[in-house]
Amino acid sequence: MTQGAERTMDAPHGLSVAGLMLPEAVAYAGIAGLPPARAIVAAIAGSLAYALAGRSRFAIVSPTSSSAAILAATLATVPGDAVTRGLMATLAVAMVGLTFLVAGAARLGGLTGFVARPVLRGFAFGLGITIVLRQLPAVVGLPVAAPNIFILVQRLLLAAPSWQPVSIAVGAGRFCAVAV
Repeated sequence: MTQGAERTMDAPHGLSVAGLMLPEAVAYAGIAGLPPARAIVAAIAGSLAYALAGRSRFAIVSPTSSSAAILAATLATVPGDAVTRGLMATLAVAMVGLTFLVAGAARLGGLTGFVARPVLRGFAFGLGITIVLRQLPAVVGLPVAAPNIFILVQRLLLAAPSWQPVSIAVGAGRFCAVAV
């Protein structure tokens, strides 16, 4: 097979990955409180950056719920409007990317072995709860926003009589489909 034909065969693979990655990026942008356009640009830019700097053929480069939750927590402390938050998100992601490049160049990946498994499990559990609670307003069909999880739960419970049954049924059906 020639190199040109090989590249042609890569196009459907790339479109498949984009079809999976872009909706995920848009959902995670919602968790972080950013517009969907930023997610699409970030997903494409991140993939291109890894293509230039990454070395592993097996690495999975995509947005993650944990990074979205951490970015949301960071942006929650930033005063200002949506433009300011967007700028701060861009700066935070660029700083983290540069830090990763420096750590990679210094071969510091082995330091991750010093983080205890219970700490990682606790972090993952906390992130899972945070992500589920942040998605509940969309599942119950209400535009509820809050500066922290505790106030969000309180506002959701107070708004329980206004929950949309159809939205809840769709969310529950999707949850059951994923769980199986």
